[in-house]
Amino acid sequence: MNIIGIIAEYNPFHMGHKYQLTKAKEAYGADAVIAVISGDFTQRGGPAIISKYERAKIALNNGADIVLMMPALFSVSSAEGFAQAGVSALSHTGIVNSLLFSAEEDNIDTFLSVAGLLQEESPEFKEKLQEGLRNGLSFPVAREQAIRAILPMNGYFLSYPNNILGIEYVKALLQRKSDIKPIVMKRMGSDFHDASMPDDISEFASAAAVRRVIEKENLSFAKTVLTPALAPDILEPLLKAIEEKTLLLRDDASLLLHEALLSTDDYSVFADCSEDLSNRIRNHRNEFMTYTSFIDILKTKEMTYSRISRVLMHILLGIREKDVAAAKEMDYVPYLRVLGFSEKGESIMGDLKEKTDVPIITNVKDADKVLTGDALKVFRSDIKAADYYRAMLTNKSGLVLETEYTRKFR
Repeated sequence: MNIIGIIAEYNPFHMGHKYQLTKAKEAYGADAVIAVISGDFTQRGGPAIISKYERAKIALNNGADIVLMMPALFSVSSAEGFAQAGVSALSHTGIVNSLLFSAEEDNIDTFLSVAGLLQEESPEFKEKLQEGLRNGLSFPVAREQAIRAILPMNGYFLSYPNNILGIEYVKALLQRKSDIKPIVMKRMGSDFHDASMPDDISEFASAAAVRRVIEKENLSFAKTVLTPALAPDILEPLLKAIEEKTLLLRDDASLLLHEALLSTDDYSVFADCSEDLSNRIRNHRNEFMTYTSFIDILKTKEMTYSRISRVLMHILLGIREKDVAAAKEMDYVPYLRVLGFSEKGESIMGDLKEKTDVPIITNVKDADKVLTGDALKVFRSDIKAADYYRAMLTNKSGLVLETEYTRKFR
């Protein structure tokens, strides 16, 4: 059986994602697709716009067969950590043959070349990287310049986040000498950075464009603008979230973040937080107004907006450097958390249970029975993230919502 894996955030799910899932089966011959998606919080350092369960449901309705959740420790991570965790989850299934990702460049040899360079880190590469850092460049920019100096490539190749993620996927596969084959398909529709909204569903609005519309939280405006651009089953959950005030934005986490910032004076223990950033946070925390405005206060030429946002989310969720290190020692993902499956997915769950080398969790009540030690700690960090997400939802919507333990697996 040919089973293709996909790693995604689906924040939010859009027509480009639907196209990818369709192509996985029509063009690449997938008998089934297993998707690994972010849980309650995402790489952008904020809450997922709508719940992981809604995003999983949309994916299953549009071609995914099994949806697994990436642990919170890595869903709020750099491209490298996000990719390593996604590849780990797919590898642990024991049944995935290929990893399909979309990017602006569809020459897999380019991804293999860059990933190989980053895996090997030759003396020449290390020297050029350090030279860039000494010149005050941020790590991503310094790394990009070092790669360009060694490998001939399209001048824009390293400017696209989807290309960067693709490199990290391939690098993760190379590092583990995986039998999973990487497949890249040309990304269709609007540019990743394009926040404009096309007026035709066939043009595939980007996630940034969809977010820009729904973040206004204006139901009438969103319905008018998004109806021509999204299929009804993709659009309706977004409109419902606006109407019920269950659509979460980064600033909805402001109160929780402010409390977390006041609970300690040393932030360097949290994942990806340098001593310098820790000092900046401490020196400026009395200026805190909102999550987003605080990022603007902390931002420097050497520290990107995204990195600062992720660090603040690590502080909010209590994700420490040692927690991440312990999870990496267990190969990033020590269990497979199933968010849902299709009829086809249900038919291969037996094969998944037979072939996997880690516990499978469909009911969170079973976690204490099948997980121990650091693996259980990773799972409890997921539950903490879910509790915080639910608290934010309750505060914003006024609704009484199910917990991870009272919600039934559907």
